[in-house]
Amino acid sequence: MEKFNLTDADQLAIEVAINIARKFLQQDGTTATEIIGLGYALLALERLPSYTPGVHVEYGVTLREGDESFRETRICSFLISESVFEIYRGGSVYEQFVGSDRFSLPGWYVDLYGSANRDYSLDLVNLDNEVEELLNMGATVSVSIESDITEIDIE
Repeated sequence: MEKFNLTDADQLAIEVAINIARKFLQQDGTTATEIIGLGYALLALERLPSYTPGVHVEYGVTLREGDESFRETRICSFLISESVFEIYRGGSVYEQFVGSDRFSLPGWYVDLYGSANRDYSLDLVNLDNEVEELLNMGATVSVSIESDITEIDIE
């Protein structure tokens, strides 16, 4: 069975992703579909470094603030698929007379094929607090499921 080649830092990133998925499960208003998606994500994250065939879940928070003349969007999301684990942070800023500009913040990327983009400037220890702060500021939680899990051999 193929396995991700993970470092100790990757394990910390995965632990953070698991903690945040569990936090989302405890949010008021979590739908049944979101619970299923987060369950798939937790299953796949907890099985790492083994890959989980058919899994593809992205979950995270999005904060939108502003009005017609100035808007800012901040995003923190997590993707787990059968071949990728990724943490994305970024967003966009819009000013009426200037236009829109996207930005990326330090993130994390590891795939089954050995590619990695580990940004060690990402403060993994405080990422949980960053997500909590976005939630406290009114961010919305989203869960996107494209999984096709039919059978999993639990090791």
